[in-house]
Amino acid sequence: MSEKPPQISTSRRRFLKSTLVGSGSILTGLAAIDAFAKDPAPVDFKFVVISDTHFGHPGDIKRFYRALPFVKREKADFILHTGDVVNDHVSNKGELRAAKRALRRVPKPFYVIPGNHDVGWSDDRHLLEIWSKTFGPTEISFTHKGWTFVGLNTTALTERTKNKSEEDRIFAWLEIQAPAFPKGRTIFFYHMPNYKLPVNWSWLPDWSESAKRR
Repeated sequence: MSEKPPQISTSRRRFLKSTLVGSGSILTGLAAIDAFAKDPAPVDFKFVVISDTHFGHPGDIKRFYRALPFVKREKADFILHTGDVVNDHVSNKGELRAAKRALRRVPKPFYVIPGNHDVGWSDDRHLLEIWSKTFGPTEISFTHKGWTFVGLNTTALTERTKNKSEEDRIFAWLEIQAPAFPKGRTIFFYHMPNYKLPVNWSWLPDWSESAKRR
């Protein structure tokens, strides 16, 4: 679930080229997590990763409620959701209500960032506004026991998005935040991968090209 990084540079280019990534999947499994660490002193804490709940897709709500007891049993310090909360964008009021109702049962603290099923490719300002009003900012950063966790809306960073102003805003935010990241103790979580997949899945674009441009 986690890897270990070198010291993070305040240079966006060097910083982004140093990242590793996993891509979103189901509960507590292959969710999008980057972890950077350079021989840190042992710190005991636990967190759970949830991803791709797709509330609104047939059967997914039932699967979520079946999995919830296992999540609670972990007694984690906090829980991350790495996107695709709903199935048909956050503008679907029925799916959004179902998601809010289900996620209220997730133990706190709980942090969530969007996936493409939530806000598309960040081209629609209306979807981004609904997300922000419902779940909070599309980028988040918090510190826990000496570690900083950074969540990014990577739907805006792939070649599929036409909203390059959103890409610029995210990288500008990241550049401002980066100097405060603790040396060797910063973990990134997001939905879309930043590496080329071995198969050509058009529905799962990466953001490696946007990272190279920075």
